[in-house]
Amino acid sequence: RRYDMAVCHIAPQYTTANPESEFNIEGELYEEWNSLLSKMGVRVMLTGHMHKAFVLEKNDKRSLRENSFPIIVGSVTDDDYRIGAALSFSGDDLSVKFTDAEHKITEEYAINLPSGSVIKY
Repeated sequence: RRYDMAVCHIAPQYTTANPESEFNIEGELYEEWNSLLSKMGVRVMLTGHMHKAFVLEKNDKRSLRENSFPIIVGSVTDDDYRIGAALSFSGDDLSVKFTDAEHKITEEYAINLPSGSVIKY
């Protein structure tokens, strides 16, 4: 099976946790990106930038803008702590495991790519 995935440094639908923040910019452009990526058949997006690790479901209530596919925000970094996202594809499913520097799984998700449903374990 083939599924298209977008990779972007910043999650355009979640640039900040605060819609009033001075860093929450380019809203119209990001909305256009979502529309174009959806038309291209993108099923999931992998991002970083936020120094956090979580998954936004389709049109997640935390999203500042519409997102028609799940978004993986997978990069925690600070002076003493790092987390990355390990992705494994199997058929229609994507396994997402956030792991620290000692390979300990801190959170785990399953994303069904055709439906976009997200399960957190």
